[in-house]
Amino acid sequence: KLSRPAVSNNAVAIIRLPISGCTIPDGITCSVYGWGHTGTRNFDGQLQEANMIIMGNERCIQDFGGNIVLKESEMCARAESIGSGTCERDYGGPLVCEQNRIKIVVGVIIPGRGCAVPKRPGIFVKVAYYSKWIHKILMTYRS
Repeated sequence: KLSRPAVSNNAVAIIRLPISGCTIPDGITCSVYGWGHTGTRNFDGQLQEANMIIMGNERCIQDFGGNIVLKESEMCARAESIGSGTCERDYGGPLVCEQNRIKIVVGVIIPGRGCAVPKRPGIFVKVAYYSKWIHKILMTYRS
């Protein structure tokens, strides 16, 4: 818990949790953020952003050649451009979608199958799967 309320500015903003059980339609473009490897330069401490396109789990499994099992609590998104996507040091970072100028954290980056591999989607924890549990924890420690 913060010692005082956060003040919104260009460096601090509110992000919302998704409604429990909601699904994000295929084809929606969202963003991932992280300090991971870029492959083109050494780690420079700059927060990176990459656009990712949400894709259904069936299509994701096809893109992995059927050699992957996805849990109900997982989702996939593919990089919008070749050479972008998630990598080491990004794990635990957010997959964020925006609707009506409201940012919603829909996924959490988990270790995948390589860095920004072309035609290889990233795998994320589906936040909506855990929304009720997160809300319960927040209410437990509310003061």
